[in-house]
Amino acid sequence: MQEPVTTTARARISDREARYLLAILARGGREVRSVDLALYLGVQKSSVSAMLSRLVAHDLVWKESYGKVSLTDDGRERAVKLRDSLRETEEYLARTLALSGEHLEKVALAMVLAGGSCVVQAIRATASND
Repeated sequence: MQEPVTTTARARISDREARYLLAILARGGREVRSVDLALYLGVQKSSVSAMLSRLVAHDLVWKESYGKVSLTDDGRERAVKLRDSLRETEEYLARTLALSGEHLEKVALAMVLAGGSCVVQAIRATASND
């Protein structure tokens, strides 16, 4: 049985919320076990539970009573856009600033979350001028 969802405006998501959406998407996006998310992200199950409650409140995931979660349509859409924007931003940062590894991921995520589509548009415009 799925928990009821409280719909909210299309709120901005935090760095941590984005990481959870991406982790759920990476694990298939449907019927992902909380314990698997904890292992994947390297966090405690209690942290997963707290974050999933926040994502349910934002109508980004469905949480089933036995510990499995699935992305809602909005959650999947946002996770896919975020993943694609991150890939493009990471490629640009690796190429232009020679960033790599964890720093690359953190900087790209911060840029995408702060600037949204403006960041990707600016990267595309810069890349087309090269």
